[in-house]
Amino acid sequence: MSGIAVMLMAAIFLAVENVLVRVLFQGSWFGGYWVGDVLPADFAHTLLFVQWRTLVMVLLLALLSFKFYSPTFADIKTLVLVAEKRRWLWLNILSGGIFFVNVLLLYFAIGNVPAGIAITLFFIHPVAAAVLAWVWFGARPSKFRSGIMLVVLFGLVAATGHFQFHGEGNLLVGSLAALAAGVGFAGYATIAQQCLRWVHPIPFSLIAFFIMFLLTSISIVWLQISPPVGTQIPLLFWSLLSGAVTLAGLLFHNMGIGLVGAPTAALVGASEPVFTSLLAWLLLRETLQPGQVLGVLLVTIGIAALSIERRRKD
Repeated sequence: MSGIAVMLMAAIFLAVENVLVRVLFQGSWFGGYWVGDVLPADFAHTLLFVQWRTLVMVLLLALLSFKFYSPTFADIKTLVLVAEKRRWLWLNILSGGIFFVNVLLLYFAIGNVPAGIAITLFFIHPVAAAVLAWVWFGARPSKFRSGIMLVVLFGLVAATGHFQFHGEGNLLVGSLAALAAGVGFAGYATIAQQCLRWVHPIPFSLIAFFIMFLLTSISIVWLQISPPVGTQIPLLFWSLLSGAVTLAGLLFHNMGIGLVGAPTAALVGASEPVFTSLLAWLLLRETLQPGQVLGVLLVTIGIAALSIERRRKD
């Protein structure tokens, strides 16, 4: 399988994950049966789902680590015990904390906003990352990059321009949550990039997922959240399915980076909003207005253009 094909598989798996989350919260008809609609699409139950799903991912990744990177637990032990390495452990823990907030906000957004639009709004993160690089590292964007960033922002406005932002679905809060998740992800990616220079991706991900599980568990105990009556088995099923699909997408993504390099991987990954919108249309019958379709395409083209510019620089 070619590197581009591997990256396309990663984008498709992650798009499927987005649709699964939408079905979990809102439900949909499949083959004459109503499926999903397991939990209300509020912050408390989003937190509950993130906890169950993250536990699945921790267990699955711990098992897969023996096949894909056997020194995983030895590396983690070194990070904990060796003082010179502890800086990277703290950065890893910080990344996990930020990622916890990002995932919570993104899943809340998907539960309240059409999946394709939520992911399109989330993809403000490359623009936010460029701004953070300018503020933190003095890497001022070129005129070309600034122009592309304006195109992306125009696409985000077009994607949400049809919403009335009232009534069912909490569209305004969901849209703001998606944007906040994208901005937060830019911070996460910036910190993770520094940490991944010294920590292998598998122990890095395992620590980050464990921190996510720990934070969700503390939050659930503190807020006294429990699954609604009769939802435990469906919630377990959707958590297993979601965790497996997400891990598959991440594995394909990491494989693709090794085959084609990070800039090309980012270029292909820009197709995720389009794949999510197509899957939501095919499976959930979520239709977008022409202006929203234009917004999704502008964001996708803009992110692809930013990736091409970075590839040329590299």
